[in-house]
Amino acid sequence: MDARQYIIREAIEEQRQIFGAEMPDRQWILSGWDTWERNPYYHGEEQQHPEDDQPHEQWLEHQKWLANLKKEVRVENVEEVGNDDCPF
Repeated sequence: MDARQYIIREAIEEQRQIFGAEMPDRQWILSGWDTWERNPYYHGEEQQHPEDDQPHEQWLEHQKWLANLKKEVRVENVEEVGNDDCPF
């Protein structure tokens, strides 16, 4: 990353912090460089991305599917810590 890109990245991060603190109810923040950034102060349910062109109902269905998928994932047959040969 060159110096100009680094400065722009810092400016975008600063906008995320400032605008995010001002609008904690929005998940997405539009930066001055026309990029959508996640709000670090948002702590709620997923919101549809502003440029997502699928119908909201379809997006909600997909979110339900993802939630069910997360419930189905289980960790089984985990051995006790310290039973493998890895020294670290």
